[in-house]
Amino acid sequence: RSEGPHSHMAAQFLFNRKEDLVVSDFYMTVSSLIPWLAPESRYYGLSDDEIYVQLFTQYLRPRPAILALVDDFHLKHMKGRNWVAVHMRGSDKIYESAGLHQTNSRYFDFVDRIVELNPGIGIFLLTDSVSIHTEFSARYADRLVTTTALRSASNTGVHMQGHSGRTVGEEVLVDVLLASRCDYFIGNQES
Repeated sequence: RSEGPHSHMAAQFLFNRKEDLVVSDFYMTVSSLIPWLAPESRYYGLSDDEIYVQLFTQYLRPRPAILALVDDFHLKHMKGRNWVAVHMRGSDKIYESAGLHQTNSRYFDFVDRIVELNPGIGIFLLTDSVSIHTEFSARYADRLVTTTALRSASNTGVHMQGHSGRTVGEEVLVDVLLASRCDYFIGNQES
């Protein structure tokens, strides 16, 4: 919930519930939960990264249909070439990251340097922004590959435009799984 009673409730407010499973509708980072871990927890004393690895390994299992989409896209568009994955946010992220435009403007130096050092490399772009996609297309042409994911032409995030949450989530997952097959990754601290 974004507003009204019980909106923006952090997970810590739900810790002493009797239910086996409680779902928070407000995102909490693992680092914000670490201070609440009891010494008997298997996560106690671990870093954020170590906890994420354990959680992802245990709970994130893409369905065969998603893996088939990834395999098919990779086979048709990426196989047999080295790739750099570039994750550049636009749309609503400007409200969360005050210096996002400045950060984004620095990407091209990194991408251009990787291309200079690896002339045959392809660029796999993950973005939620039509304008960023257009700029990369103009600059990198045939070297660029993207999925046909939904993108925003405004400052309203794709997830806030009435699209199916499942569709948006599947698109993000497909992009992430494809990016994990790339040789390099360029993103910012929020990627």
